[in-house]
Amino acid sequence: MQFDVHLNTDSASAQRFPFLLDVQSDILSALPTRLVVPITKRERLPQSLPERLCPEVAIQGVAHHLMSFEAAAIQAKRLGPVVCSLKENSFEIINSIDTVLSGV
Repeated sequence: MQFDVHLNTDSASAQRFPFLLDVQSDILSALPTRLVVPITKRERLPQSLPERLCPEVAIQGVAHHLMSFEAAAIQAKRLGPVVCSLKENSFEIINSIDTVLSGV
């Protein structure tokens, strides 16, 4: 579901991005893919990126950052288990994606 955080089960990227945020509208749930935003730990965040592009979110009580500019579509069946929902952060999430698309 939109704004659910999934455990990243891909061994090649899980260390860098332990979680994936599903940002795709639930209206498109019949599609075989989901648009996801990778989530990284605070210490892995490049220092020069603006907060609006990479908003901070808490997952399991630990600070993480969205990497909206690295959003990608993946097969829905490859999503790991749901860890939590970031629905309460929807405004910041949508703003970060808007920053990627429009630059503002």
